[in-house]
Amino acid sequence: MRGEPYLIFCIDDDPESSGLLEEYIADAVKGCQVMSFVNPEGAIKNMYHNPDLIILDYSLQTTTGLEVLKKIKNKSIETTVLMLSNYTDPEVKNATLEYGATDFFAKDDDGYDNIIKYIKRNAHKSASIWNKLTSLFR
Repeated sequence: MRGEPYLIFCIDDDPESSGLLEEYIADAVKGCQVMSFVNPEGAIKNMYHNPDLIILDYSLQTTTGLEVLKKIKNKSIETTVLMLSNYTDPEVKNATLEYGATDFFAKDDDGYDNIIKYIKRNAHKSASIWNKLTSLFR
């Protein structure tokens, strides 16, 4: 957690899909910054930005979201990961949750709405905590 703005990494190899999600977030939640990555290696290399949230597509061209999630967790990167996928197989969902994903959403309107709700709830908490911490050092 770095404070404001609430930083979100969106990892999806489909630029149209990640662009749509980025627009959806920008329209629904003010004060967020979204960095989109079409390849997971780019996102991993940019983890020094300390994203507050990672939205990770399960089905990627070169790997799976589960493998990327494992890399993130193996590097002890402390961030929330929400999985997003066209696959709604319970085994896939359970595997990602077992490896540390916070939640798993379908790539549909309901899934996007739930992601927005999650961001609204947690971006506010992040800003509130940041404001409290910075006020201690003024």
